[in-house]
Amino acid sequence: MKKALFFLITLFLITGCETKVTGVLHQNETQITIMKNTQRGQIINSLDTIAMINATYLNPILKLNDKDAKEYEIFVVGVYNNDDIKGYEKGGIHNPNYSLTLNNSNYEKAKKADIAKMQLANYPFYNPWMKYYIVYFPKVDTNTMNLTYSNKVFGKTTLTFKKSINQK
Repeated sequence: MKKALFFLITLFLITGCETKVTGVLHQNETQITIMKNTQRGQIINSLDTIAMINATYLNPILKLNDKDAKEYEIFVVGVYNNDDIKGYEKGGIHNPNYSLTLNNSNYEKAKKADIAKMQLANYPFYNPWMKYYIVYFPKVDTNTMNLTYSNKVFGKTTLTFKKSINQK
């Protein structure tokens, strides 16, 4: 009787843990792609964080027939500036003390990202203090893309993204 009870408890524990472990191992492919295409950077002065940026390159996630993905390099960009102006229109990436470029080219358009619709709270580096935008840059012909966030006084941070072969 004790052996049978021990066997049942052991079997229950093994099967109970198996579903949790297999659930972790079988992640969503979109989440994996987001993780691979997300980077973060900081502008620091004397141990003080002046600005932070989180960026996710969206083109690998978008459908190949997506019109915007054919015309632009698209990023979700979150920024925090320690002296930021209130509001999305004049603060964040539109703050006059900062600039955002991709391979030394300015963005063509940017709009406030809908955090709930895009489920940004599930993104790898989501920070509720940041302002999030969808930013459209001119198409880049090279495999390497350098996204640079600069402050006029305190310097810059550069995030480097790689395009896959089938994205060109």
